[in-house]
Amino acid sequence: MIHLRYVDIEWLPDGCTTRFRDGSHYEAQPHHSDDYGAVATRCGYRGVLASERLRYAREHDFCHSFVAERLGLDDHSVCPILWTLAHGKYLPAINAARTEALVQMFQRWLRADERPILIEGIDWWGMKHDALALLAADPT
Repeated sequence: MIHLRYVDIEWLPDGCTTRFRDGSHYEAQPHHSDDYGAVATRCGYRGVLASERLRYAREHDFCHSFVAERLGLDDHSVCPILWTLAHGKYLPAINAARTEALVQMFQRWLRADERPILIEGIDWWGMKHDALALLAADPT
């Protein structure tokens, strides 16, 4: 289990669960579509392999929470997409797209070594170092 400030992320045999401090949670599993495999591949995973899709899915949800915590994506520093889903609702599409773009950019930096947008005041190298250290305890 990975413990962040606002959530805990538990690896499951078929995905992962993000648990929020209010007791809510959201479970995610990899998708089996060609598009999902293409995104996983673009982010540095071998998206055609089931084991790599699983790794991508787990680390993607980790990145959602990690980026939200580090960059303060909302008032609670939790991922607005996962928080909303955990509470039985959906985020407006444009808000979800903004969050997904940032998370996928970070995940490509993490696993495909594609440099993110250079924005003064964001320590991408430090974030990458810290994220990789947390993921090093990956139980799979």
